[in-house]
Amino acid sequence: MSTRGARITSLVVLAIFTALVFARLGQYGLWDDEAQTALFGQAVWETGDTSARHGHNTVLYRDAVEIDSQLRNRLVAPLSYYFEAPFIRDTRSAWWARLPFALGGVATVAWLLAWLRRSGATRRVWALASMAILGNVSLILYAKQARYYTLAMVCCVAAAYAYAHRARGRAMLVMLAIAGAATCATHYLAYAALVSALTVDYLWIGRKEARLSSRALVALAASQVALCAPVVLTWYPLGKDLARKHVTFDAGERFLLWLRTLRELNHAEYGVGILMLLAPVLYYRVRDARLLRLLIAILVATAVITLFTPQPPSAPIADIRYAAILVPACLALCVIVIDTLPLRGLLPLGIGLVAFGTTFLHAAFAHVVPSGGYIVPVRSTLATYLVELVDPPPSSYRLTSEWLIAHASPGETALVFPDYAAYPLMFHAPHVRYAWQLSEARAAQLPGVAPIDIVGKLAPDLIIVFDPRGRNPAVVTKLAELGATYELAGTVEASSVDASRAELFWHRFEAEGAYDPDAPITIWRRARKPVP
Repeated sequence: MSTRGARITSLVVLAIFTALVFARLGQYGLWDDEAQTALFGQAVWETGDTSARHGHNTVLYRDAVEIDSQLRNRLVAPLSYYFEAPFIRDTRSAWWARLPFALGGVATVAWLLAWLRRSGATRRVWALASMAILGNVSLILYAKQARYYTLAMVCCVAAAYAYAHRARGRAMLVMLAIAGAATCATHYLAYAALVSALTVDYLWIGRKEARLSSRALVALAASQVALCAPVVLTWYPLGKDLARKHVTFDAGERFLLWLRTLRELNHAEYGVGILMLLAPVLYYRVRDARLLRLLIAILVATAVITLFTPQPPSAPIADIRYAAILVPACLALCVIVIDTLPLRGLLPLGIGLVAFGTTFLHAAFAHVVPSGGYIVPVRSTLATYLVELVDPPPSSYRLTSEWLIAHASPGETALVFPDYAAYPLMFHAPHVRYAWQLSEARAAQLPGVAPIDIVGKLAPDLIIVFDPRGRNPAVVTKLAELGATYELAGTVEASSVDASRAELFWHRFEAEGAYDPDAPITIWRRARKPVP
């Protein structure tokens, strides 16, 4: 393709992708992890640090597993909070909370298109790449989350670009060092996956292609230690309760989790499983090293992620969000596979249209390798997403927050079922104080927490029930022991929590059926004792 044609195609693809990302960006209230990103971002704006204090509320997720004795987040890599801070400031807007990460998604696609333009790709590759980018709803949805996903993604793409062009000299090595350190400060698993994949590639074939001097390698390693050590030693994840509970090293369990993660790359539509399996077969026919290099990079990255991921190894569906950085690599591999198939004319474009515009091939792969409880539907996920934009499901968090703003007095306390649903409300309706986040044992380690933060100490003024199945029996028992009675104060015309996450397993596209009139969200107020 000519330079002018490549530039025009890039601008068109980028414009369409941007429109798909920004359409209804603030439609849904922030879900729990998004809300925590926004709350810590606001803390950074106000204090310069990741304080858990938020007015009269305190962010004490999972019994304050992320929080140190001075009520600061000292577990999660912090760059996404600092990236969020100047956008979120003191707003309650989901749109502003998601804006920086939407820009990160657009920047990722812009970088991929620039890389493609500089590679001198053919018209067929441009057509396939355009289908892959615009048809990948997972990529679009990750760009619509107020989470680290696209920040880590653009850092990894920048690092991969710098590594691929390291022969150009010092500027590329500086870019690689900075992008690597930024990935570390964004998400530790993403950094471990990036470094492992690039190291394996360099030792296997990269050093034969463009060998770095010993001095350059030492400088690169030293830069990572110098830039990453202060972050890791401050926001230190090892030895914390979350790691002790979920990061186990049973080889058999971790191997099975790795296989499930690889399966989910297809089922979550990161890439097309059938095409990715064809890569090594095609390599032995056409000897295009990109086929093996990308595939091995994906295998290594997923292996490292599943080795250290803080999820129960027995989970039927892998937490594929930890591998969000691999969406560009999976798409690139699929594009290269289709382009190298021994087909002529429009057949490769037809395969691309089916592969990237429908889930026919994903579903065929899933029929052979079924997922735990998830059936890949045969559909056009892009068309389904466009329908969602026209008629979105109701947002439980937004509607409940609006009810609280209208009917709850400042300082009233609220217990939320399920417990993680408190954080979206804490962001959108912060005038309410959210209760019962801590066990007594954990509270004893955190001086300065209030009695209302401790399970069973004081009866809350309000009880908000998103889903009766989310009620913790032990918490319900504690509530009964206090002897408080509650009356129905109102209902919200939505059912359960928002299903607006990026993982296709847990994303609701259809408005129909999202609200069950027989199971609305209920809000209960503590009954006043009669005056004797």
